[in-house]
Amino acid sequence: MTRDLRAPLRSDDAIPGAGPVNHAAPEGPPRPAPDPPPARTQSTRTRIHTPAYLLLASVGRTDPRMTLSAAECAALEELATQWLELGATDADVVRALTAGLPPDVHSPGALARRRLVDKMPPELPAADVEPVARPPLRIVECTVCRAPGRPEAFPGGVCRHCRGEEGPYIPRGVPPADVPARVAAIRAAVRACGRGVD
Repeated sequence: MTRDLRAPLRSDDAIPGAGPVNHAAPEGPPRPAPDPPPARTQSTRTRIHTPAYLLLASVGRTDPRMTLSAAECAALEELATQWLELGATDADVVRALTAGLPPDVHSPGALARRRLVDKMPPELPAADVEPVARPPLRIVECTVCRAPGRPEAFPGGVCRHCRGEEGPYIPRGVPPADVPARVAAIRAAVRACGRGVD
């Protein structure tokens, strides 16, 4: 008996030696679950900026000519941090970057770097270090005529004039008789300066 090969295969038309015919749709291998969304990378995460970075980013609000890009703020962040560590305030940094600008600023990042380097404040001394005290200025008088002067000009407590020597501290053209009046004028001038005489 011949069979039309185009007709659908029936259950009783089994092929000898083959198992039963299954007319259900064949099941394929299980499909894998969809991949989870990729985790956010470091570049897409929100960065926590330092106070120095935020300060640099805000300079353009004071003067638009000094508006810095994100890359410039990151490059200058270390210099601005040094300013703040040396005791400078935010206003000090902004003033250093915006004072006396030319009419046109073509490279605010380069100008900001130059100013942050050139105008870096000095390092403050430690709190426990006392400032070096200057020795007081001492002026002594001749024991004879009371002429004021430095201690080295009075060997034995007597000035050169009273010892009979010409001294460089006596102005030329002043006769010896006028020396006491000249000395009195010098003493008055010294007292007027508030230094006093020891």
